[in-house]
Amino acid sequence: MCVRFAPGALFDLPFCSPELVEERRRVPTKDTEEIFNLRIYNFQTIRSIENMENKNETSAGGVVFRKKGKNYEVLISKHSGYHKWVLPKGLVEQGETHEQTAVREVKEEVGVEARIIKPLGEPESYIYTLNGVRIFKKVYYFLMEYVGGSEQEHDFEMEDVVWVSIDEAIERMGFEGAKNVLKQAKKELEKE
Repeated sequence: MCVRFAPGALFDLPFCSPELVEERRRVPTKDTEEIFNLRIYNFQTIRSIENMENKNETSAGGVVFRKKGKNYEVLISKHSGYHKWVLPKGLVEQGETHEQTAVREVKEEVGVEARIIKPLGEPESYIYTLNGVRIFKKVYYFLMEYVGGSEQEHDFEMEDVVWVSIDEAIERMGFEGAKNVLKQAKKELEKE
């Protein structure tokens, strides 16, 4: 059994058919590089993966920036649950657009208002498990300009919210995907 992860990407598991593994080799994507690090150690693990419930989730969030002198700062937060630095994001609610979700989640999580400038590349895609459910997650990020409000009004889910240089934000991020989003934001801000 091979599991499709993203267009053109496959899990490279030992029980994939040679045809599907060969297809994966013909159509590599940057998303597949991290996925191929997955290791399956025994048949029991394979069996539990096959029987796992699947769920799709879509989230949206943003890289909020403001001008400080000749440079830019971005707003990042430290999650109180897993104590890693993250970008503000959350689940898209029924009837919401990705843009509406990003604006709402930024306000809820980090306490500030921001306006969307532009989308930041393709959505980030990853898979994780929670309570025995395999979740296929897609996150849409936007470059967002700070409009008002205070980071002191942040949500309880965040133990700290700070403005830092974009390079420091990249260094602090707890997840590789968020680092890549910040690198894309940096490229966009350098065009300004």
